[in-house]
Parts: sequence; structure tokens; C-alpha cells
Amino acid sequence: MKAIALNFSIAREIQYRRGEYVRLSRLGDILFEQGKVSEAKSQYELFLSDCKDLRDSDSVAQAQASLAT
Repeated sequence: MKAIALNFSIAREIQYRRGEYVRLSRLGDILFEQGKVSEAKSQYELFLSDCKDLRDSDSVAQAQASLAT
């Protein structure tokens, strides 16, 4: 999980928004697998918000599916 957090920070630093929101999704997946559902949901909500900001309809659908789980 530390590696993902480091990658997240690097992505934010260079303003690579797509890389950032993909990491939000993956972090959400990891948290969900660990049984941390409310924390995973928060990550998925951030993921969805960024997808909408970038008008990435495929990723919006993925984020909505993750939230529905």
C-alpha cells in the first residue's frame, strides 16, 4: 500500500490527473479487499469525481460499478 501512496503523491506532484485517479481506484480496491468498506467508498467517490471532471465516460462507468459493490 505504501508503493501506491508513493505513486499517488508522484502523480499529484506532476499533475498527471489520469494517473492520479487510476490510483484512487486501485487504492479503493485494496481497501475493499481488506474489509475497509467506508474507506474504499471514499476513494471510489474521489475517483468518480475526477473521472467526471475529465469527462472520461469509461472510467465514470467503472467508478459507478465500484461504488455499487
